[in-house]
Amino acid sequence: MKGLLIKDIKLTLMQKSYFGIVFVIMLASFIFSNDASLGLGFMPLIMTLFTLSTISYDEFDNGNSFLFTLPIQRKEYVVEKYCFGLLMGSIALLIALVCAGVIGGMQETLFIKELLMTAFVIALLMVVMLSIMLPFQLCFGPEKARIALLAGIGIVSVLGVLVVKGASSLFGVDSIDLLSSLSTIKAGVLMCAAVIVAIVCLFISVKISVRIIKRKEF
Repeated sequence: MKGLLIKDIKLTLMQKSYFGIVFVIMLASFIFSNDASLGLGFMPLIMTLFTLSTISYDEFDNGNSFLFTLPIQRKEYVVEKYCFGLLMGSIALLIALVCAGVIGGMQETLFIKELLMTAFVIALLMVVMLSIMLPFQLCFGPEKARIALLAGIGIVSVLGVLVVKGASSLFGVDSIDLLSSLSTIKAGVLMCAAVIVAIVCLFISVKISVRIIKRKEF
């Protein structure tokens, strides 16, 4: 897996100008915003999604046909993609935190607690987003994955509306009151629950991705 990580890191370094632009945009959002936490998720989420681009590079010109002749297992390939995405996202989040802290301190708009809470939410979003996107990318490819993802989001949205309306009409459950009651739960409990949900999503996603890649023919 070390060799796969090195390959993807070298692919990332080939896009230095692109990531330089992303970094400049992130800095501009910090400088021209009164709240340093607003632009915190921009660069980390983009760096996490760059994992999908490395899959496209691997598939280009039947590259996978050669890649899997090397002494690597398909499961290793999948796990490496998740590790690479989380690694890139974590590094970007750390850089963004430092920049937000420095600029926020200079502008006297720094709120450490709010900044750390925002970083925590972004870290969870990175995990969930990677868990959703990678199986779609591996199964459908870059173009069809976007269509399938949009269709999936639409289906989930419709099901969510139906569940809310069904709970309200059949059981008399008010969704607004239910959400309001969640705010009374201690923040620590909610944070632990969110971490558990993200880990479960990641675990299920890895299992699905491994099954997809094992059934794929190159």
